[in-house]
Amino acid sequence: NPSLRINAFLSNKSIKLSLDSSGDPLYRRGYRIRQGPAPLNEVLAAGLINLTGWGGTTPFVDFMCGSGTLPVEAALIAANIPPGATGRPYGFQKWKDYDPKLFHEVVQENDIIPANKEVRIFASDISEQAVKLAMSHARQAGVADRIMFKTCHLNDLVPPSPPGMVLINPPYGERVVTSDIDELYGEIGNRLKKSYSGYDAWIFSGNAEAMKHI
Repeated sequence: NPSLRINAFLSNKSIKLSLDSSGDPLYRRGYRIRQGPAPLNEVLAAGLINLTGWGGTTPFVDFMCGSGTLPVEAALIAANIPPGATGRPYGFQKWKDYDPKLFHEVVQENDIIPANKEVRIFASDISEQAVKLAMSHARQAGVADRIMFKTCHLNDLVPPSPPGMVLINPPYGERVVTSDIDELYGEIGNRLKKSYSGYDAWIFSGNAEAMKHI
């Protein structure tokens, strides 16, 4: 956490120096305390949710939630809470000419009132440690009361009545290794067909071969 970040861009025989006004990359929302073994980028998670067209009016289910990035981002979208509203610091706040009063006024001018509409978001994982981490991230983001967490196998989560949205990011055998990736993906497909009739299902994976078993 340096007090001043300086970026140096080299090109041929020239160098360009610039002060980093952002500090940590902007995709880091500020709510992730610790990361799981294969964390999903927050901006990517939000983009995936927006691609599905889900707007918070139907149940959202992630039965392989890991550290909770997808359900947390879904809750932020449904609540109309903008990225960065969780109080993350910025690099320019450590500059000598930083005007905290002016910054506060800008924030107030662009303040968005969170939506109070009822939203049903369900998140589960077989790992108790992952669910505990996901719950802590939800609390840090201020959306813990909008997400129902459960530690269970994917076959044991009972979804609400359709219509609804399923969005999962299952392990695909690189950073998180499973004993039989094809069997796992087959189990996902069976569960979707058995219990999620009437839902839209989106699966984000880097294993095209395993996806065939769904």
